[in-house]
Amino acid sequence: MNLAVVTNRPVDEFGFPISGELEGIDRAGITEVSLQLLHSYGVTMPQVVENAGSALARLACRRYFGGNAQARSVVVLAGNGNVGAAVLTAARRLLIWGAQVKLVTARTQRASLGLAARQMAVLARLGVAPQDPPDLEPDLIIDGLTGYDPDALPDGRCGKLIAWANARQAPVLAYESPAGAFSRRAGSTALVADATLMVGMPKTQLMATTAARQVGALYLADISIPPSLWQGLAHPLRAPCFARGDILKVLRPGERG
Repeated sequence: MNLAVVTNRPVDEFGFPISGELEGIDRAGITEVSLQLLHSYGVTMPQVVENAGSALARLACRRYFGGNAQARSVVVLAGNGNVGAAVLTAARRLLIWGAQVKLVTARTQRASLGLAARQMAVLARLGVAPQDPPDLEPDLIIDGLTGYDPDALPDGRCGKLIAWANARQAPVLAYESPAGAFSRRAGSTALVADATLMVGMPKTQLMATTAARQVGALYLADISIPPSLWQGLAHPLRAPCFARGDILKVLRPGERG
């Protein structure tokens, strides 16, 4: 079990509260949480996606733009499914806040499914359509290509987008996990992030000190998971405390704030 350490420092340099000890959750635990969240508490995936995307946009705005996204250039790399839907939600928020958002997708618009397709349709109404990666250097890249999916195969167009992002000087903010970072697929390409936003509970692999270079600074967002859900898991966990803010800076063992 990986634990983030306790610190006497209340906030990080961007004003986000620093967490106390937090337990990590594995892949099986994530699946159990998703099922219980819907069937036991009635929290739907569109609600989760909206909460996650909103938190991602706020983290991006405060950490990289000093709280003002006006006229800042952002390239959003979006995959399919709920991960793609979350970063597309963040793209919508940043666009409304005045950012210049360019959307690059791992699949064609026609191939997008579910919540990602719905969010893309909203962006289309706001004048944002998928395009090729821009030649100009952006202020920020947001990665939502694969998220925390060990079975993802970041090859083809996805692999090219990872290579494009890694070749840029702009910082990368990843959602849940940098694309391909923990893929079980041999020889897969992995993105290197400046920071990663996790949701709900820290992911065990991301909290390892050996993962620091790959995933960067770790943050955790509140997506409205009831504390009782964590206590009712097959392997109960202590609920994170978001009393001081809904986005926490998470420290790895031995890491200083």
